[in-house]
Amino acid sequence: MAHVDRDNEFGKGVVVIVGGSGGIGSAITRAFAERGVDTVFTYHGNETRAQKLLGSLGEHQTRVEARQLALETEGAAGALLNELTQRFGRLI
Repeated sequence: MAHVDRDNEFGKGVVVIVGGSGGIGSAITRAFAERGVDTVFTYHGNETRAQKLLGSLGEHQTRVEARQLALETEGAAGALLNELTQRFGRLI
């Protein structure tokens, strides 16, 4: 997917919320999406809850993605952050 530049208070880039499908994490994810910030949130094992959150954020004019991330897997977090930096240019 191509990145679309958007104006928001944080500038260009993407915010990453680890554990963004849980209680507090989903509130943080929602707050960034509502402010027009490209957002990637992670979930560990509950894909259903992650997809439900994605569906509830579909009306916002921003990109929101869910990614499965197992922090206990060596190198997984680093690989995700490297990929997102390549795609979006900057982590917020």
